[in-house]
Amino acid sequence: MSSTVFHNATVLPVDGERDWFHGWISVSDGRITALGDGTPPTGADAYRDLHNCFLAPGFVSAHSHIYTGAMRGVAATSPLYEWVSTNSLMLSHAQPDDMYWLSLAGASDHLAAGITSVYNFTQS
Repeated sequence: MSSTVFHNATVLPVDGERDWFHGWISVSDGRITALGDGTPPTGADAYRDLHNCFLAPGFVSAHSHIYTGAMRGVAATSPLYEWVSTNSLMLSHAQPDDMYWLSLAGASDHLAAGITSVYNFTQS
């Protein structure tokens, strides 16, 4: 079992128990095993200095349409049905290459917002 300690970061815990803090998170085989503020523990296989970045472990989007990311702001003040109609019209002539770039833009938005996992609903 390999372990990595990510340290020197502003940690945004999602447990609802504590506020943000400057510290570290220990991960073993893809699972968070410990977290704390201050100096990281010794004995890990690897250490990664995050240089004061934000670390938001486990943010998950359970319902996303990442291909719509490039259309943010389109019909933003419209009722839902009107937005869906506009969205469908925009996508009606999309080619596979278009969908790739739209999905890439949406995925980049998710990563920039700290979302690390996505359940993506696709357009049929």
